[in-house]
Amino acid sequence: MPTFNGKRGHPVLKETEYKIEINRLDPGKGLRTLSEKFKDDVFEVECENPEILRDIDIPEEYENEINKKR
Repeated sequence: MPTFNGKRGHPVLKETEYKIEINRLDPGKGLRTLSEKFKDDVFEVECENPEILRDIDIPEEYENEINKKR
């Protein structure tokens, strides 16, 4: 899991062994619950790029990111 200044970001890579667990997650809570459940399996990698903290979950957020690049 990438981090920047101690904050977790994106993209989060998951092992295929968690596929069943991921499919059972509450969509309203997302992958955070998986990281909390399997705390000992989380490996954090400090990154120098603050952009890993951006979250793009909905079309409007994606559109905002595209517009920033122009």
